Amino acid sequence: CSSDLHSSLSTAEQKAIFTHPPKGIRKVVVATNIAETSITIDDVVYVIDAGRVKENQYDHEKNMAMLVETWVSLASAKQRRGRAGRVQAGVAYHLFSSVTKETLSEYTMPEMHRVPLHEMVLQIKVLDLMGGDAVGFLGEAVTPPDSQAVTTALDTLRRLQAIDLDEADRLTPLGYHLANLPVDPALGKILLYGAIFQCLDPMLTIAAAMSFRSPFFSPLEVRELADEKKQSFNREQSDHLTLLTAYDSYQRVKGTREEWKFLRNNFLSRNTLDMISDMRKQFAELVVGIGFARWTPKQVKGSNGRYGRGRHLDAEFNKHSGNLALYKAVLTAGLYPNVVTVSQPANGKVDSAADLTLRSKTGDECALHPCSVNFSSGDITSKFLLFHERVKTSKVYLRDCSTIGAYPLLLFGGTLRVWHREKMITLDDWLAFRFSDRRVPVLVRKLRNGMDDILRQKIISPGETSAVERSLVILINTLTANLQ
Repeated sequence: CSSDLHSSLSTAEQKAIFTHPPKGIRKVVVATNIAETSITIDDVVYVIDAGRVKENQYDHEKNMAMLVETWVSLASAKQRRGRAGRVQAGVAYHLFSSVTKETLSEYTMPEMHRVPLHEMVLQIKVLDLMGGDAVGFLGEAVTPPDSQAVTTALDTLRRLQAIDLDEADRLTPLGYHLANLPVDPALGKILLYGAIFQCLDPMLTIAAAMSFRSPFFSPLEVRELADEKKQSFNREQSDHLTLLTAYDSYQRVKGTREEWKFLRNNFLSRNTLDMISDMRKQFAELVVGIGFARWTPKQVKGSNGRYGRGRHLDAEFNKHSGNLALYKAVLTAGLYPNVVTVSQPANGKVDSAADLTLRSKTGDECALHPCSVNFSSGDITSKFLLFHERVKTSKVYLRDCSTIGAYPLLLFGGTLRVWHREKMITLDDWLAFRFSDRRVPVLVRKLRNGMDDILRQKIISPGETSAVERSLVILINTLTANLQ
């Protein structure tokens, strides 16, 4: 009998590797490096090590994650060898020569060299380490990162408006708040804007799911059925809103007789959904802790059937929950410039996303990841896709993407430039938007400037409820009327 072991399997399927086969049957476990240090299978006697690993790395020039196949380190090979003989005598076979072994590095590449550094740079700034000089501080590391990595991190923080645009790179008020949220700064900005625009609950769910992993799983033997069930949660051609819909649907049946049937029929992991729920609570605590939201007492029913005192987020911070266009706008505020343009084929025939041409700001072609709800869609009418992550494997794939319109990009994107004669606005000298009336670009710029001023005041004084609050209400009403 044989078993697979990799991270996209459900917990129940992963547990199958621990089952002992009947007498006379040999068990073969085909595993990724998830088995390297995480588990011990007590009846494993032989280990066959291919000596290869797919390692997450980061291209700082293109600001893109990569999954690169490379040789393992000597330390990893030793760990793999240890999977046999852990509880009984065993043998390990390494499928590489002694000559290759001599070329292997002693340890795996340090994580500092394999991940984006903007979170670390933000902490260096807020702690004022070496005067906030990120280049100087990281240069003192045992194996310092490349200077390009730090430059990319600073550019990312400037785009998020976490540091000033001048050469001093001082933290902005938004940067101080983001530094107090132990999450990716882009997700932190989504949480803060979710509170400001009074749709915090859904943003908590989306941010938690983006910082963890998808609750959907796809067994190989029924992958098409699993994809079909996932499509049933699709809203607004958005992976982010699909995850939100699935989570909300689970919460409605949680604790009832329908719970396990719902999870089984829709190929959803209960453990992952509960982890997302726990992370939501942590994120809510953090947002409340820095003054962007507050709790309200609530009667809650305990496991013993009795009611006791509890709390939930004040309804004021969820007045606009249900406005999907506003959700996408808030996502744009955190994820921009993670945008690609969508071009239709010359013949106009689109059977799937593979027929579309997706290009990033740098002109690189991308493809939708097969796990996206938009992958099998032939009716993507939007000219833009907003994405969370771009990963290079066999292709450059986009993960967790959503269709997005022009107004969210204009109001929450980069630097605007109005071309009066051409009746056009450009965004970061990249995306161009034309209007039939030359007054519209001017009005859009005025609305954007006014919105930036209001948000700046709100971020400086999160608890402000006077003129800023009234201006914010007017702003939200204006935005929700135009974001469609």
